[in-house]
Amino acid sequence: MNWLADVIVVAWFFPVVVYGLIPLMIGVGWALGKLFGGVSERLAQLLATKDSGAVNDSLSQVAG
Repeated sequence: MNWLADVIVVAWFFPVVVYGLIPLMIGVGWALGKLFGGVSERLAQLLATKDSGAVNDSLSQVAG
């Protein structure tokens, strides 16, 4: 009879936990995505400017 009470309690709280944790995880994931997205965008911009500079240098060497 005791395990039945445990099953009922788990079954009662399982949706609460699932529907509470999923949006929380989505929110945390979104926040981390925003944070790391901003950082990676900056890195990509820095790399792009470095790369374009390197490409321009190599092109000018080839052209020259």
